[in-house]
Amino acid sequence: MPIRLQLLLFGVIGNVLVAAIFIFSFGYRENIQENSSNESLLTLYESAWYQTYNKSFDVMSKWLPVTGENASFWEPDSEIFLDEVASSNIFINPLLDTISADRIGDAQYLIELFFEEELDYGNLSYVMAYFPSGERIYCGSALDLLGVDPCSPAARPDFFSYLDSFLTDASTRPRQSIVKIKDKNEDQASTLNQALSFPIKVEGETLAVIALGVDIRKGLEVFEDEFEVRTAISTDSNLISLNDYYQQFGDTEDDLFDIENFNKLTEKASAFKAIHGSRHSEKDTELGTSVTLLPLSTFLSADEAQLFVFKDEREAKQIAVKRDQLQREQTVRTQKQLTLDEIGRRIAIGEFKEFNIILKGDVDGSVEALTDSFQKLSTEEIQVNIIHKAVGAITESDVLLASASDAIVIGFNVRPMGNARQIADKEQIDIRTYSIIYDAINDIKDAMEGMLSPDFKEEITGYCEIRETFKISKIGTIAGCMVTKGKILRNSEIRLIRDGIVIYTGVLSSLKRFKDDVKEVAKGYDCGLQVKDYKDLKIGDQIEAFVNVAIKKKI
Repeated sequence: MPIRLQLLLFGVIGNVLVAAIFIFSFGYRENIQENSSNESLLTLYESAWYQTYNKSFDVMSKWLPVTGENASFWEPDSEIFLDEVASSNIFINPLLDTISADRIGDAQYLIELFFEEELDYGNLSYVMAYFPSGERIYCGSALDLLGVDPCSPAARPDFFSYLDSFLTDASTRPRQSIVKIKDKNEDQASTLNQALSFPIKVEGETLAVIALGVDIRKGLEVFEDEFEVRTAISTDSNLISLNDYYQQFGDTEDDLFDIENFNKLTEKASAFKAIHGSRHSEKDTELGTSVTLLPLSTFLSADEAQLFVFKDEREAKQIAVKRDQLQREQTVRTQKQLTLDEIGRRIAIGEFKEFNIILKGDVDGSVEALTDSFQKLSTEEIQVNIIHKAVGAITESDVLLASASDAIVIGFNVRPMGNARQIADKEQIDIRTYSIIYDAINDIKDAMEGMLSPDFKEEITGYCEIRETFKISKIGTIAGCMVTKGKILRNSEIRLIRDGIVIYTGVLSSLKRFKDDVKEVAKGYDCGLQVKDYKDLKIGDQIEAFVNVAIKKKI
């Protein structure tokens, strides 16, 4: 073969090899970029969904006794609606009176007054009240309710099938859950509701159980508006979405999510789930739409309910940019994130009522055992929420989810991978790793005991008798006393007792021995004292001094 022809042949082969390498490199880079974009969508959507999801529980938790914003509504000494219903003289609170006296009609009227505004504005989807025996006191539902009306005769909330155990469980402490409501006539598709149930107690006795619900489509509506996406919840019996509503009342010019295409996307999402599991993001090449799968809730498995998120691919790229911007903003923010020590500080000043945990483990058995053990630590004051649990290493998305939901990360026989540790340090997220289950349980228990508000026990420190009184202008009444038992402390509270009856409770403004201020006076010594904001002191009165001692609660 002539040399010229050989050189020409080598040149052609070289050019083909260069082109092949270039095409391979370009495709490889495109795959890396696409995978990065998918992970960005997953992380952003997951953090945002849990924030949206938890806000519905915030709406309901303000009604909790003791800890909620409206806790006074359930207190026996609260004089709410005093003129509305004649009291049975059992409690000052007429609602508790009517419930304890089985006056169902009056109780229904008062509960409706409580929740009328919340139902009218759609903040709550339903309110139910039950006696512990199982008899229903009241049921009210929202005016613009989507799907099955929980109070209709055809409605069948799933807890009806185990009502006795549901009420027994809810009579002990507040419970969060997901409630599925079916139509027994099957005229309407079933609906899912985020639910909160809690007991109304007086002196340790449960008078009633209140069950509140928010249609989960309220959360979908907020989420869709925030990210301009379409969503759907795939359940074992039907598909829950807002798409039909959009087709009827929305913008019909954009047919990307019309009924036919929307059905194609949900079928494609179900196919992705069968292949890749319940957490995945991928582009649908037919419609140019990103399809993202996320777990709906820790209360349901992916087989029971799965969240689908659909986004126009052109806008999906903008979302990835937004996620990167959020990350940059997080690097400079000054908000302090959660550690076990920080949780104790925040509960002490009344800022914290829930303990959120992200749990990762090496095997399903360990994860489930820890989940059950942590949830059993919940008390009336503090609710333990496992907002995400999975098998595998601790990832960046776990840390970002913890940052978004005020959670700590617990790892059992697993460790942080990739940049998870660096992001946790930057976000000040507490990552705890364990290899012994009991060590993890004891650490959480110790942290929660520090969170519990202490009980206070009154401890009497001493008694004194007023032997003489001195009225001094511009100062007030000074009592000359003899300490007859124990000690009188300068910082103690006092009760003024006359003829065996307590006529005043207050504090001392001064305590002296001769002319000197003293911190305490012991038995057998005389002293002079002045009661703050009280002047009617008489010879022969007894003064009882006491202090309130904080006793740490145990779980």
